[in-house]
Amino acid sequence: LDSMEFTANYTPDGYDAVYTQANTEGTYELRFGNQSDSDYSAFTWEGQHVVYVNGGDVNGVREMTIVVTPSTAITKKQ
Repeated sequence: LDSMEFTANYTPDGYDAVYTQANTEGTYELRFGNQSDSDYSAFTWEGQHVVYVNGGDVNGVREMTIVVTPSTAITKKQ
């Protein structure tokens, strides 16, 4: 499976929390909607991630990118 990229707001604490778990096998879940909403759905898989800080403009939003590489099939959570 191809790697997936997710952009998030950068904060030092947020980055550190994601970075400390990088390059280790883990369980991931991607949620769409709200659990009380009829359009809610979630997908799960096993894999690893890396994280890096994106360059930013002066006075711009600071962002980081999390790249997740799945090691199992992505399945819809029931």
